[in-house]
Amino acid sequence: IEFLGHLDVKDLISYIKGAEAVLVPSQSFESFGFSALEAMALGTPVVSTEQGALKEIVDPSLGVTFPYKDKKAFARAIHQAIKMDKAIVQQKAKEIISKKYLPERHFESLMNVYEHLLTTKKETDKKV
Repeated sequence: IEFLGHLDVKDLISYIKGAEAVLVPSQSFESFGFSALEAMALGTPVVSTEQGALKEIVDPSLGVTFPYKDKKAFARAIHQAIKMDKAIVQQKAKEIISKKYLPERHFESLMNVYEHLLTTKKETDKKV
């Protein structure tokens, strides 16, 4: 494991593609986890905590999650991830990203949430 500090985009992409896995041992509740999604899109498995949105973003076919602060589970997750086939990870990531994370899909999901909230509020108002 090597901490590289800040890298320009070209070098960063090169390192991510060449890595056996990208580790995202987040201690906080990630609201999205862009670094995990980027790594998976480049075909690199991700090892992350189950904090926040990471447990939803890191599909089992794209990486491995582990409970926060569980050092043994973290080590097992790394070993599992480096055994994953990067070509399969990249193909599966493309499928998942196109279904869930394209801007159009995000907009549709957001509008569905708003519609649900509005419908629920209207139903609640009728009961009052």
